Amino acid sequence: MTKERKTEEKFAKESDTFRAYAGKKRMIFAVFTVILLALIAGIGIYNTPANRLARQIDLGRKYFTSTHEAAASASSYLDWL
Repeated sequence: MTKERKTEEKFAKESDTFRAYAGKKRMIFAVFTVILLALIAGIGIYNTPANRLARQIDLGRKYFTSTHEAAASASSYLDWL
């Protein structure tokens, strides 16, 4: 084997190694990008004005119901006295 042929084989081997490393690097970047986009979309959907209003109304109904039940219990207790 000539020296030139050995150099070409070594360069080809290093080139393949570099391509494999670059491919892994691109794959990691792609996965990271997809996760980041999914997170941004989820946060955006969660914080839409309609969704926020619905959550606040549900919370208000929850507290109104529990307060109303407590007031009704107190009223019936006072009527008993």
